[in-house]
Amino acid sequence: MRRREDLYALDEIETLARNWRGCFVFVPVLSEQTDWPGASGLVPQHLATYLPAGAHAYLCGPPAMVDACTASLIEQGVAAAHIHADRFTTITRET
Repeated sequence: MRRREDLYALDEIETLARNWRGCFVFVPVLSEQTDWPGASGLVPQHLATYLPAGAHAYLCGPPAMVDACTASLIEQGVAAAHIHADRFTTITRET
């Protein structure tokens, strides 16, 4: 996300994390928030900090972010078969 106000479904994510049987780490990274106490910048910059051995990654977002994260994960030893992604796309219709 860019700013704190862009974050959503935090209660649902907390519930999911609490009930997850395995390791579940949620780290919001804000790219434009200057007074944010959490992670800031771009997501690929933070991946190595949170990667356990044998990690699986589930990515969702703009294609450039997904591609950068995928490259970073592979560089850090995550198997390509363990990286799952959904790229956001925009469809424009001519009227």
